[in-house]
Amino acid sequence: MAPKDRTTSAHDTIDSGVRDARRAEVDVEVLVVGAGFSGLAMGHALRRVGVTSFRILEKAQDVGGTWRENTYPGAACDVPSHLYSFSFAPDPGWSRSYSPQPEILAYLRETARQQDLLAHVVFGAEVIEARFDEARGAWSVVSRDTQTGASTTTTSRSLVLGNGALHIPSIPRFEGAETFAGPQFHSARWDHAVDLRGKRVAVIGTGASAIQFVPAIQPDVAHLSVFQRTAPWVVPKRDFAFSPTTKAILKSVPALQRAYRAFIYGVNEAQAYGFVYEPRLMKLLGKLAIQHMHREIAHPVLRKKLTPTFVMGCKRVLLSNDWYRALRQPNVDVVTHAIDRIETNGVRTRDGVLHEVDAILYGTGFSVAEYLSSMRIHGRGGVELNERWQKRPEVHLGISVSGFPNLFLLMGPATGLGHNSMIFMIEAQARYAAQCVRRIEDHGLRMLDVKPEAQAAFTREVQERMKRTVWASGCASWYQAGDGESVTALWPGFTFEYWARTRKPDFSQFVAT
Repeated sequence: MAPKDRTTSAHDTIDSGVRDARRAEVDVEVLVVGAGFSGLAMGHALRRVGVTSFRILEKAQDVGGTWRENTYPGAACDVPSHLYSFSFAPDPGWSRSYSPQPEILAYLRETARQQDLLAHVVFGAEVIEARFDEARGAWSVVSRDTQTGASTTTTSRSLVLGNGALHIPSIPRFEGAETFAGPQFHSARWDHAVDLRGKRVAVIGTGASAIQFVPAIQPDVAHLSVFQRTAPWVVPKRDFAFSPTTKAILKSVPALQRAYRAFIYGVNEAQAYGFVYEPRLMKLLGKLAIQHMHREIAHPVLRKKLTPTFVMGCKRVLLSNDWYRALRQPNVDVVTHAIDRIETNGVRTRDGVLHEVDAILYGTGFSVAEYLSSMRIHGRGGVELNERWQKRPEVHLGISVSGFPNLFLLMGPATGLGHNSMIFMIEAQARYAAQCVRRIEDHGLRMLDVKPEAQAAFTREVQERMKRTVWASGCASWYQAGDGESVTALWPGFTFEYWARTRKPDFSQFVAT
């Protein structure tokens, strides 16, 4: 989708200890946190601009990020795979239009191998702290060996956070949860040793994960109690298998695969008009979604429970062909009364009813607004990033933070999407960050720090544009910041606009030291 960056010649390649004496001041030029889609995209982007002295710190023992962590039954992507993949690593062999988790993980592993990125990855290294040294113009990054617990400090000129937002499970605190006698776990920490067959199971939450694993486990459990706080908007998923002939054609005609990817992108991108510029369109789409639900659900009481009470699109729109089918089965109850507490043998709701269960599964999503809380990032003057962002995160283009020189975020605030592929956004951000890194190297800079006024202007622009979007229509969602009001997670526009704005950094908006 995006044009290729220039490929530097051998004499332009930057490597540690080669270009000038100050290289000896750091262990590696660039440290990247995380080896999921973001980290691998960053590694590729660095290589494309000629930066080879980089290291990727990964807390686990494998690449994959959220697709390594989420192994629950039914896990799959809700963006078509020919678009939810790297533009520089197309795969004509996807089995389905929406591929399952094992296939996506296998794709990431193969991409890391083909792009020769595994040699740059340090596995089992969990970053816990990073501190910028203004005098040296370098980051000191402390990582912990997840096997031994030993700490290691690595210095780098630049630091890239590619750890993503979907890695800290959000589990509500319920009174008595610790007294429950059976197993309980979050969807992102699925315990495959627990056999749910013939068990009475409680599912708390009806978000993007639950909508996938509930239909997967429903046929095998004795009874399923689905505790729903807010009914989600659900639309059919155009999922189909690719025939061997189709895959062979796509493999033999790369231009056709690129055209198919572009077609999917265009179809998805068109949806931004309703989300961002004309939210009234979402009411029409909402009527179509309700008609779909009524076709699937005949019982009037269940229909009422499953009817959303907010504007379509304000929260994440979910895709499924079997969610409603699962909920209408005789061994499933949808519980809309709020949970009062958890007891030894079940979940008690505020209407006084005890729902006896043998296991509790949490499909309650992730702490997106606190995605950096597992590490402490100290910028100029010792200011800590999480503390700076307590009320509302402020960034420039979702990538740079004033007061935190040589730091670049991937999938940062104001870059999330509700309609298209995040891989498109990630590649745009990685290309931008790589050019900044190259600027630091080419000009021998100690610090490249975005100006406060540039950051403030971008924040004002995003918040002003956000006011007319469907995401600001009044519902509570994980799109919002800690203040519970500002929608800070999403990009309020078309993705091609973001791509254009990040194609080349405007270095007049930075202070270069």
